[in-house]
Amino acid sequence: MTQRGWMYGGALVVAITAVMTAQERTTRRADVPRTWDDAEIARHEVPLAVAAASPKHVSADYYYRIPVRPIYKSYPVYAHGREPAGYVDWLKTQEPVVLWDGTATAPRLETDADWIRAGELVFDAPLVMDVNFAVEDVRSAAWLAHTGAPVAAGGTLPWFQYVVRKKGVVELGSTSCGFCHTRVDARGGVLKGAQGNLPIQRAVAFR
Repeated sequence: MTQRGWMYGGALVVAITAVMTAQERTTRRADVPRTWDDAEIARHEVPLAVAAASPKHVSADYYYRIPVRPIYKSYPVYAHGREPAGYVDWLKTQEPVVLWDGTATAPRLETDADWIRAGELVFDAPLVMDVNFAVEDVRSAAWLAHTGAPVAAGGTLPWFQYVVRKKGVVELGSTSCGFCHTRVDARGGVLKGAQGNLPIQRAVAFR
């Protein structure tokens, strides 16, 4: 075999190994640790100088009895001039869909890839509806000009989501993890987990 043949052969072995490793990583069942552990929580913080004044965290028993906040299916929010024709009217015809509610309704959670997708779902899930921001705000040219919010390549404002919790009622969801940690770069790319660049204070001031 020629030197070039050895080089190609070696590259092929490396590529196959990388693919097999990636497949194993995305097909094996994820090992997810328990989130709230009393012993770990107790040693999480250094006690204050006055020990009696140190914070007392809730117990694991209490934590795991807190009702699960349901996550509804959400829809993209488009900037002024980028929204498909009839989009909001179409949203009003959609039935409410719960994707995750802590009971039998949950995404598939078998592999690392499943958990990554589920994590993104939680990351984007809004905590409040129509608070500080309104549907008519984000759809207006005045709001876009006042805030200077960057628009993603697909025409969306990725910090917000439209949510239908009752058929015929379209709410503007915000204050998700992604609300503060989603960034639109200069080319319109959306970076999740980065330092966010929605001008939040200008957006709140508009209302």
